[in-house]
Amino acid sequence: MRLSYEIKPAFPRKMVALTLVFLAASLPLIFILPIQSQQDAAPMIFPISGGGQQVQHPRAGSGVTFSIMLSDVREVQSMLTRDNGIVASGYDGHGWVGKIDSHGTLEWSKDYRPSLKARSIEQTEDGGYVVAGDTILNGTEDGWVLKLDQSGDVQWSRTIGSSIGQGLVSVRQTSDRGYIAAGTVLGFRGPYDWSDGWLVKFDSSGNVEWQQAYGGSGFSNAYSVQETRDHGFVVAGNTPVNNTMTAWLFKTDRVGRIVWQKAYAVTNDNHAGMVEQTSDGGYILDADVTSTDISPRPVSTLFLKLDSEGNIQWQKLYSSNGVGDIETEVS
Repeated sequence: MRLSYEIKPAFPRKMVALTLVFLAASLPLIFILPIQSQQDAAPMIFPISGGGQQVQHPRAGSGVTFSIMLSDVREVQSMLTRDNGIVASGYDGHGWVGKIDSHGTLEWSKDYRPSLKARSIEQTEDGGYVVAGDTILNGTEDGWVLKLDQSGDVQWSRTIGSSIGQGLVSVRQTSDRGYIAAGTVLGFRGPYDWSDGWLVKFDSSGNVEWQQAYGGSGFSNAYSVQETRDHGFVVAGNTPVNNTMTAWLFKTDRVGRIVWQKAYAVTNDNHAGMVEQTSDGGYILDADVTSTDISPRPVSTLFLKLDSEGNIQWQKLYSSNGVGDIETEVS
């Protein structure tokens, strides 16, 4: 793979990006949002208090911000590492992972074959990484999980699938040193052209312990998963409600049985992103909200603060026009 990168003092023109950093209970959430603009725009840093109000953070704007420009790498996902660096995954026709130190210097860059797409990465307890995505074997797309050491060398690789197709887009290490992965599976519970949210639990060696599909009729998916304090799982995804794609959150027990589920409908299409459990036992969920009456269709980000059963405590809509309110119907 041909890889090039450069360090820039601000995000590129007209680029929209969102980074979530979850901190201690005293400052539960910070998100960094480079606002789309006709001019080069530095990132805007918004610490969010427990009530959803913007508060001042003493380090806001004082650090060095840089972006890493990767050639031929698509759908890049990244996370901060314990040494204050960045590890990123993506694909360039094959799975790709790269490690960048805290100064923006590339430490290593590796391709993984025959994978097609690396869609999620997590640093593990041993200092290595676990990667999830999908690969094509014998003409069928299968889920794919890869365990790497701290230098990016493969420790084990697993594929899982049916005869129709599936893929994984989120992976986390669990408290038993295994892994939980979420994604989409086709035709698991219904016709071949239906999709369902999909959870797969692996042990520490990559063996499948259980898998389960979730959804109703039509097209549903799971986008993000996290183990909860009771050793169950919370999953964010999307499901149709009244012919509109809607953010969907469900909670399972430790073996994947649903405890509760909620759909959060707004006027326009909205697609769930990341979910994290908060210090009070509730959850923070973000969703992209797409306007259908303006062309080109702008996207705003909706943050929902939920209690332990998925009920809304507060919600805020963030866009290039500022911070606003929105009505959300829960079902």
